[in-house]
Amino acid sequence: MRKAIFFLFSFVILASSFSLTTNATYNSQLEVKSNILYMSSLDNGTVIFDKNADLKTAPASLTKIVTGMYVLENCNDLTQVISAPTEVIRSFDGKNSSNAKIVVGEQLTIDELLHLMLIKSANEASSILAYHFGDGDIDAFMDNVNDYMKKLGCKNTNFVNPHGLDEDNHYTTARDLSIIVKHALKNEKFVEITSSNTYYLPANNKRAEQTRFYSTNWLISPSTSYYYEFAKGIKTGTTELAGTCLISTASKNGYSYLCIAMQGPSEDVTGDGRKDNLAFIDSKRAYEWTFKNLKLKVVASPSDVVTEAKVNLSSKVDHVRLVPKEEVADLIPIKVDSTGILIEPIKETIPESINAPIKKGDVIGKAKVMYAGKELRTIELVAGENVDRNIFLFIGYLIKNAFKSTIGKIVSVVAILALIFYIVLSTLYSKKQKKKRIYIVDNYRDLKK
Repeated sequence: MRKAIFFLFSFVILASSFSLTTNATYNSQLEVKSNILYMSSLDNGTVIFDKNADLKTAPASLTKIVTGMYVLENCNDLTQVISAPTEVIRSFDGKNSSNAKIVVGEQLTIDELLHLMLIKSANEASSILAYHFGDGDIDAFMDNVNDYMKKLGCKNTNFVNPHGLDEDNHYTTARDLSIIVKHALKNEKFVEITSSNTYYLPANNKRAEQTRFYSTNWLISPSTSYYYEFAKGIKTGTTELAGTCLISTASKNGYSYLCIAMQGPSEDVTGDGRKDNLAFIDSKRAYEWTFKNLKLKVVASPSDVVTEAKVNLSSKVDHVRLVPKEEVADLIPIKVDSTGILIEPIKETIPESINAPIKKGDVIGKAKVMYAGKELRTIELVAGENVDRNIFLFIGYLIKNAFKSTIGKIVSVVAILALIFYIVLSTLYSKKQKKKRIYIVDNYRDLKK
């Protein structure tokens, strides 16, 4: 089962052979109460929703995703036992934060701590791991974590603690988190842990019997009203500054998506007198809308002639057709067919003319794939056929251009002066030879006399 889950997650994050990530298109189609909502396809990168994806915000326990990944990538033995240090456990006294009731001196493996951190969202488990992998210095651990995120490509993220409790200068963006999560989904162990709804912690030196912990992610909990059968993982978070947060994925009918909801309010929207988690509700609604309304369809094909470019130095053709480099598919409304898609060449990328020879498939310019007046993505345009060069036109082209360049002009002047010098010398030589011949003839005549 674990291998199957890992295969699914690994498959959906592979980069497709299509073009680059698209622009958000469907924000207006879904009203959500979370201040931040970012959803993208794990199949080809298409951005479905992009509401404040670059807004810096407190991430709450979404922080633990990074802590977990740093540990997984820097640990050679997950069975190693760590004794919970007094310093770490006492640091949470009176904070009433999410925990697994770990006590001082409790001996837990790194694997157990990862499960408690990512499933139960235990803050003390995060700090124990940070303390251990920072050699007793949590600040040093966070410095390493921030360097790690920068290497992944996160440009607007800075973490000052390993658990996500609100603190100055602790922030990220939904877009940066998407980079982190897509990287994390490549890790089999991470996928296994974050896909789990429950975890049983074995008995240890401080626990007489095993303890059962439930995931804080109710989107994957069948016993809750938030449950969504197609959802998998990943992590929740809630603080005063971050609001309610959820990062999850969902797969259905061969399509897979990543959804990040942050700054969700907690309010009664169902009318039952209890506050609802809007990050859960918005994520579920986003998935339902997307699976119902969008389908992957071919929006550009090498058989589509987008525009033409003028050709020089060919005696057979004066234009070459420009077509999409490859077949491109995108997520568009199910009811839309190819007539609803427009491919617009980007004028500044198309040269005024091209010199032959040209090979079929040579990249010439770019174009925008448009739907409903909005750009879906940018694609490359290539030559649709081979164009041979005429050798005589090419020679004429070289001669013409030789006289245009500075070096060409200098060479031409030198050549002309050399020619003039040659003509003068030839003329002088011819005159001299003529005089010589006349002299010989005259002498010959005198001798004959």
